[in-house]
Amino acid sequence: ADELSADAIMRAMQAGLFYGTTGVTLDKIEKTDKEYRVSIAAKDGVKYRTQFIGTLAGFDIATMPRLDEEGKPLPRATLKYSPQVGEVLQETTDNPAFYTFTGNELYVRARVFSDKLQENPVDEGDFEQAWVEPVKP
Repeated sequence: ADELSADAIMRAMQAGLFYGTTGVTLDKIEKTDKEYRVSIAAKDGVKYRTQFIGTLAGFDIATMPRLDEEGKPLPRATLKYSPQVGEVLQETTDNPAFYTFTGNELYVRARVFSDKLQENPVDEGDFEQAWVEPVKP
């Protein structure tokens, strides 16, 4: 947000200008017609890895139900999608990390991993991460 006010924060969220994090801080997120760039506010001694995740046009649209131990469909469970949905398109340790669009992507999002343990993890051994909202190329 441009300023720390409820209205500015709501406008930024409605425009998709936010990211989720469990500790990784991002300096800047940029999208042009040609590329998607994520700049990490790196901490000394911490290593980072960025994955650009997306789904390409022409992906396998087949789905399957999730099954319980007896092989019966689970009620109200999401379906299993093809591995082509949300696949890793590129991975890098560069900072800033950038992905060059090919024109075949339906969307692209970035997920940043660090090798620093979370201060208040859900599960013991969880590392800090950040994930950015998907964008259309």
